Amino acid sequence: MFWKKIEVIPAVNVSNPLEAKALIEAANQFSSLVGMDISDGKFAKSQTLSMSEARQIKIKALLSIHYMGANNPRAIMMMPPTTARFIFHYETCADLEEVWRCIDLCYAKGVRPVVGIAPDTKISSMKDLVEGHDYFHLLSVYPGKSGQKLIPKVLNKSDRIKKLNHRAFVGVDGGVNVETAHKISNHPINYVSATSAIFGYEDYKHAHWLLKKALR
Repeated sequence: MFWKKIEVIPAVNVSNPLEAKALIEAANQFSSLVGMDISDGKFAKSQTLSMSEARQIKIKALLSIHYMGANNPRAIMMMPPTTARFIFHYETCADLEEVWRCIDLCYAKGVRPVVGIAPDTKISSMKDLVEGHDYFHLLSVYPGKSGQKLIPKVLNKSDRIKKLNHRAFVGVDGGVNVETAHKISNHPINYVSATSAIFGYEDYKHAHWLLKKALR
């Protein structure tokens, strides 16, 4: 087990702006950073609220936007004003040049750029990117609805990334709960995003605490 503190980010995955606002405000009571999934229904099988709808939600919480859609540069320019992290997917970029362009656009807006990696994408296919960039977000389920089971082999990618870049900051998203926490803790993971493991319970704060405890 790696001796470290794993950050737990509550992630909102809904299609109704009012529901999103309520969940974000509730999560912000116990987490300084709140995740929000934005999906156009193509890269991910389910559709959430759009980027334009997300931008119109009036909130003070710092956001980690997980964008699963087309036209990443446009989405970056439209992100909500309180965005602190912006996750876009390697698989939705036309080429490596677009990946670097998106990274630069995020930095220009004062936002941390995080490259999302789908379950079937091999780290060996993006070696140059891993060696040159420090922030990665591993999908440990296939893009779509929350509540899926974690794909354990995805966790091995964190080891490969850290071997190529010891500075890398790596997150895991999908199938994260108190039952799978011990598997995650055995890898060099810096943070997890959790939806149903937190919002699937009546007491969000307590569920968040239980997951943090399980990841120690």
